[in-house]
Amino acid sequence: MSGLDLQRKTDGNAPPVAFINGHGDVPRSGRAMKQGAIDFLAKPFHEADLMQAIRAALVKDRDARVRRTELEGLRERLATLTPREREVLSLVISGRLNKQAGAARYQRGNDPDPPREDHA
Repeated sequence: MSGLDLQRKTDGNAPPVAFINGHGDVPRSGRAMKQGAIDFLAKPFHEADLMQAIRAALVKDRDARVRRTELEGLRERLATLTPREREVLSLVISGRLNKQAGAARYQRGNDPDPPREDHA
């Protein structure tokens, strides 16, 4: 199995990789980069280039882990919402103000209490 094949089989949660190849060619390096490689180094390469690729991979991996952790936290918070809160959230996400979302819920018959005039 080639490095490109292995990279293709990852589920997107694998750390970024830098390819080192003795027979680097443009199509192969292009495919690697499109699939998320940090760098494609052809032998012989300079140690500084490898170290730069490793540092870039570590930064990218750290940032991806932070994003995944934040997303998981948002999913957990979303799971705690009641059906009514989810409906209001979808209306607010669509661009409505809180009071417009309340009025829309009332007009649909989903909210038995009309919006208060001083807040509508």
